[in-house]
Amino acid sequence: MTPTLEDGDWVLIKPLHGLVDIPIGAVVVVDFPAGGIVIKRVRSRGEGTIALGSDNPSEATDSRELGSVAVSAIIGIVTEQFKGEIP
Repeated sequence: MTPTLEDGDWVLIKPLHGLVDIPIGAVVVVDFPAGGIVIKRVRSRGEGTIALGSDNPSEATDSRELGSVAVSAIIGIVTEQFKGEIP
């Protein structure tokens, strides 16, 4: 599967303040403990944790290798994306 976002794309995010109910399938910006700031898709939720996946799993690192992350690591939910330059 091809990635939803590519290098050079821009995103707008809705910042999260505190714990919220993040839907499975949402694209989120996360301070991934072992990989810096990343954009991933929510694959599953647990008690205070969230598993993240890539839209291009053969080419990316995600929760399959690094495990779930705390919900508090989520910076925001992607609300819009733009290819190339911002309109």
